[in-house]
Amino acid sequence: MLVTKRLELHEVRLEHKAAFHQGAEALSQLLGVAVPPEWPEFPEAFTLPANDVVAVGDTGSNRWPGYLFIDRSKRALVGNGGYAGEPDGTGEVEVGYEVAPDYRNLGYASEAVRALVDHALKVPEVTAVIAHTLAVENASVRVLRKVGFQWAGELVSEDADPIWRWQITRKEIYQS
Repeated sequence: MLVTKRLELHEVRLEHKAAFHQGAEALSQLLGVAVPPEWPEFPEAFTLPANDVVAVGDTGSNRWPGYLFIDRSKRALVGNGGYAGEPDGTGEVEVGYEVAPDYRNLGYASEAVRALVDHALKVPEVTAVIAHTLAVENASVRVLRKVGFQWAGELVSEDADPIWRWQITRKEIYQS
């Protein structure tokens, strides 16, 4: 678990994914927190293994997990995010995140992304944390800038839409 001023970032385990597929009430009971009705916008973060079997005691733990963002004082799930796999051959690891509509513009995304960046950059082989956004000025762009990410170029997505690449490096973090 990662802990910030207001948040606990709980690693998404197989039991969380299974509860998610049973409905918000099941996930709420498992976590002991309120689950917002409009969450998540990107449910693919909660895809079960191909066989849909969750072995008893199997946490599904990995080194680069997804996380549930829980506000400790409100006992509420406010969002989720995490890593899009292991670092690549150059030492870059990608982060992604979302915050439920009722909790947007309250600093939760910045707080969670900062924790994900700090956690990743403690791993020796990680040289940079990257993120991708739509190629427009939006809330995600503001979050990344607030955390210290730098614009690193424009790419074309698989859908042929332009996207922006952002990065923050170990060097930038530890020289400031």
